[in-house]
Amino acid sequence: MTSPRVILSGYYGFNNLGDELILYVLVQALKARGAEITVLSASPQQTAETFGVQSVSRTKPAAILGALRHANLLISGGGGLFQDVTGPASPVYYGGLLRLASAMGIKTGYWAQGAGPLRTFLGRTFTAFALSCCEDIIVRDEKSAQLLRALPVKKLKPKVSADPVWLFDPKQYLASQGIQENAPNAEPVFLVGISLREWHALSDKGLKALATALYTYCNTLNKAIEIALLPFQANEDTELLKQFGEYIKQAGFTGKVELYTPENALATLCQCDALVGMRFHSLILGLLAGVRVYGLPYDPKVSNLLEECGLKGTSVETLNSIQGEQLTEGLEKQYPSIDLGSLKARAQLNLDILDKWLA
Repeated sequence: MTSPRVILSGYYGFNNLGDELILYVLVQALKARGAEITVLSASPQQTAETFGVQSVSRTKPAAILGALRHANLLISGGGGLFQDVTGPASPVYYGGLLRLASAMGIKTGYWAQGAGPLRTFLGRTFTAFALSCCEDIIVRDEKSAQLLRALPVKKLKPKVSADPVWLFDPKQYLASQGIQENAPNAEPVFLVGISLREWHALSDKGLKALATALYTYCNTLNKAIEIALLPFQANEDTELLKQFGEYIKQAGFTGKVELYTPENALATLCQCDALVGMRFHSLILGLLAGVRVYGLPYDPKVSNLLEECGLKGTSVETLNSIQGEQLTEGLEKQYPSIDLGSLKARAQLNLDILDKWLA
């Protein structure tokens, strides 16, 4: 028998740590099932070398068509591809690929994705049109399923799994890549990680309020404390984190404040004792690593995660009113006991559906 030939379509090749970890989980699962893999990537050479797959440019129609001509299956996802917060381009691009593959007689699947926000008529309509050709629709949370069920296509019947990164083992991955966790300090240090990203509702005033609240929280701990600034995507996170580092110093923090890179952010996050994060996957990775987390929702996917795990957070829209007591309560006084077993079990559906698609 010939190996199934699979095309992967997602936000790949943009050096976004969260999406690259999704791709890692998916590629490992497909390789274990004997598939030949081609990834549509913004950086095809880098993707090919990093993951040991074939890869073509996601923006070159001839390359995409060439890959599709030899494919049996197009997997759209994971991630949050079908949203129109920044305009209708994402649903049109990712949905267009699904419809093109379907028109060429290729099986298509919507894999481990969120859905929305879909605020425009075009975004909702095109998403419904595109997903109606999928063999199965697997979403990572119930609210995404509710959104898709409400679209104007009755045949959409999404199944709820969980984000594929719940199947990821950070420490095992670091060991497999030959990446050593940061050596422990000679003196015990309480390490607080910060994950921020550029967002239109994140104001300078909100950043300063967060810095003051973090300084207040640190003062309640009576420990030696260091701050780790953790970018997940260099071009969106780095400068913002640098600015926040200045604000925390201005607030009065005199300990070490260090800016990392996306390449060493994962290893550093695993060493943290607490994490204050905007990035969706920073929170998941923190939980997997046993780190206490406090969320800063900017998107429904982050709010959904906090609600599902019973975690505290402050939205970026109201960040300018955050108080140190909120961080202290969320990370110390009222931190819940979290059972990740059910989320990992739900995430297993993402792998089970691959068996069906590849059969």
